[in-house]
Amino acid sequence: MAEESPALAPRDILIVEDDESFRCMARSVLESAGFTVRAFPGVISAVEGLSVRRPALAIVDVGLPDGDGYGLCRTIKSLAPEVPIIFMTGWSDVHSRMRGFEAGAQDYMIKPPCWEEFLARVKIQLRQSALLKRNLELELRDRVRRDAADMIVHDLRAPLSSILGTLELIRGQGLIHDAYYRKLLEVSRSASETMLLMINDILDVERAESVRLKPEPAPVDVAGLVGKVEGLFGPLCRRRELRWRSRAQPGEAWTDPQLLFRILSNLAGNAIKFSPQGGEVAMESERCGDMLRFRILDRGPGIPDSFKEKIFEKYAQVESPNAQRGGTGLGLTFCRLATEALKGRVWVE
Repeated sequence: MAEESPALAPRDILIVEDDESFRCMARSVLESAGFTVRAFPGVISAVEGLSVRRPALAIVDVGLPDGDGYGLCRTIKSLAPEVPIIFMTGWSDVHSRMRGFEAGAQDYMIKPPCWEEFLARVKIQLRQSALLKRNLELELRDRVRRDAADMIVHDLRAPLSSILGTLELIRGQGLIHDAYYRKLLEVSRSASETMLLMINDILDVERAESVRLKPEPAPVDVAGLVGKVEGLFGPLCRRRELRWRSRAQPGEAWTDPQLLFRILSNLAGNAIKFSPQGGEVAMESERCGDMLRFRILDRGPGIPDSFKEKIFEKYAQVESPNAQRGGTGLGLTFCRLATEALKGRVWVE
């Protein structure tokens, strides 16, 4: 079993100084402010003191009789990296101060100090140390929560893909003949595909922000891709009594079919979500030189000018009485990241 590290004492100050009068005065100032002080005249005794109890702060003189104060700073940092250090020096040159900072110290004072300033600097370093520790703890907890959420979202893909496969098998085999139940089957398949798109958005936005999306180009039948998007959202349009109109020039494009499909699906889903019942949603494509332009049009309430840039940021969502609730607020963020990966751009008018 590994030996436990000595506990950190939150009000304990370690002083390493060979000048007895300085040690006595520093002890008096600090103890009057409610601190516990352990004072040592040299390196060896200080290292022994560290092994017994870690201080909340170390004050180290750079000139010691049995060793180098800079070396002691490095030793303290190796044994207790969380302990802030103030080094005391009689030299005011920049080189001496830089050596102290390079050894791991957070602050310095010139001897003899102003004792009011001495106490103030000690309190500042302790406050900063406590704040840093708290921030690190919060960051660690947040990272654990994010990792757990990512694992849950990632694990949702497998059962959802299985559900989709089963629904597709039932539909493809023609096992259900009643028109009403066939419609329910189609609605379930469409809802499952939408959920899978949302899950992929969450995972891919996180991945794209840490490492760039890497497109895998291949020949793409543009009209066929637009038709695939229409097939995905057809049941939803019928339920909301929306007219779907598409126009795509025939021909092939060289791009990543999966990324492009998901961009168009997100944009189409967004247009449908904000369209009033009985409205129209359109998807058009045309060639512009060596580029391919897609337009997704709807008759929704529109987007305020002040929000047209923010809408592609993470979790940005426009409030609208026509919008169907739900969504991650990541769909348009994914569209921006994926479009950039394809060397294109996306905007709203």
